[in-house]
Amino acid sequence: MVRFLILTLVCTISFASSARETAALFMGKEAYESQRNLVSILFKDDRDFEDFEDGSIDLVKVLETLKDNGLLQLFFPETKSIEITFKANERPLLFLRVINESLQAMGYNYYLTKSISKDSSEILWKIGITTQHLVDPIIFAKQVQTRGAKVVKIEREDEASWVYRIDTHGAKPQVSQFEHDVDIDLNKPIKPYWIDVSNASVMILLAKPADRWFPQIVFFDEALQIIEDVRMEDFKSRIQLTIPEHALFAKVEDRYSLDNIKRGLTLYLKSR
Repeated sequence: MVRFLILTLVCTISFASSARETAALFMGKEAYESQRNLVSILFKDDRDFEDFEDGSIDLVKVLETLKDNGLLQLFFPETKSIEITFKANERPLLFLRVINESLQAMGYNYYLTKSISKDSSEILWKIGITTQHLVDPIIFAKQVQTRGAKVVKIEREDEASWVYRIDTHGAKPQVSQFEHDVDIDLNKPIKPYWIDVSNASVMILLAKPADRWFPQIVFFDEALQIIEDVRMEDFKSRIQLTIPEHALFAKVEDRYSLDNIKRGLTLYLKSR
């Protein structure tokens, strides 16, 4: 019976026909009943909440209005486990990176992957976070948008369980762009360097004299599929690589530890 009620709620929120109905489902029954009159006023005109692209209800606009008026529960009285499910139907590696970057940008660096699965039509990633603060769906949607993706559906199963469907069609990872045909000093890496190589034909990298660098450079296409993975057994002070034709991004690191390049690297990208 409980499972049936949860499924009914999810189906209802997915197909809510008005901004007011959508707001009620995001709030939960009890909260909505106590604020029914205010919700009716705030969401009286669906045209104020239409998505410009397809005329549907813009879920982020609804959530933003709820938040601005103190009607969206973001804090819990005590720490609890929340569960978030992310779904997409294409570009699985890029999808995972966009979600991870978005969460990290919000300060969520530690979470537990509860399950991950992929079939011919969909990838599903479910995580758990122990927190006293719900992952803000508005900030999360905007973080996703800054990476070229879009949250197209948000479902509230209960106060601690949310589902997001992501459109990754225009997504790209956040990578550093550097001027070409000049030497660039890269700072000490906290994590691997991600470099835009879309308009470059050759990459030259130099280690600092006191470092012992064991290079690992991976080139990716627009969907973050690996095109070439370069790993070197011996330490190098300088390497020169021809950038594969369809490579857009490169990840540069040390095979064993970033401490081996703790003084940074010097980068030179030759224009195509």
